Amino acid sequence: MRKSFYFIVSVLFGVLFFLASCSETNEEDRFVNWQARNQHYLDSIVNLAQKNASGEWRIFKSYTLPPDNPNDINIGTDPLDYIYVKVLESGTGTMQVGYQDTVRVHYRGKLINDDVFNQSYKGALKPESAVPSKFGVSSLINGWTTVLQQMREGDRWEIFIPWSLAYGPGMMAGSSATILDYSVLHFDLQLVKVYPWDEYADKPIPDWK
Repeated sequence: MRKSFYFIVSVLFGVLFFLASCSETNEEDRFVNWQARNQHYLDSIVNLAQKNASGEWRIFKSYTLPPDNPNDINIGTDPLDYIYVKVLESGTGTMQVGYQDTVRVHYRGKLINDDVFNQSYKGALKPESAVPSKFGVSSLINGWTTVLQQMREGDRWEIFIPWSLAYGPGMMAGSSATILDYSVLHFDLQLVKVYPWDEYADKPIPDWK
C-alpha cells in the first residue's frame, strides 16, 4: 500500500515537472528570433502603409529629423525614421497639438505577439466611462511625440512605432509585460483633450470629470 502511494506521488511530481517544463519552453518560443520577427513585421507594415498612404494610412517622419517633401509619399532611405499610422476615426477638433502641450488620451500598447504592455483602460474602450491618461507631449517616446503633433481632438489612430523611435535596443518594463530589445510597438491611441501650453503654463491641468 505504501509503495503504491509513493508511486502515485512520484508520478504526480513527474507530470507537474513536465507541465512546468512545457510552459517554460512555450514562453521561450514566443520570443524566439525576436529581432528578426520584429523586422519582418515592420517591413510588412511599411509595405502596407506605402501602398495606402493616400488613403487610410499616414506616414510621419520623426519630429527630430528634417521633413521630407510633402508631395512625396515614398519612404526615405531608412524606414526606421518613420511612424506608420492607420486612421480608425477622425475627430472634429481643430487645435494643433504643440510640443509643449499636455494631452489626455486613451491608449493600449501591444507587442507584435499581442502581449499588452501598457494601457489606460481594460477590455473594450468605452469613452463615456474610461478615464484618459494625462501626458506632457515633450516627455514621451519619439514616436508618440511625433504622432501627437499631427492629431486633432477625437482622432483615433492605430500606430506602429519602430524600436528606433521607441525604447531603442534596450529592454523596458511595461506595466504588464516586458518590452524586449528591438520591439516594434503597436498602439491604439485616441486623443481626447489638448491643454495648450500658453494657456496652462501657470495653472494646473484640470482633473478629468
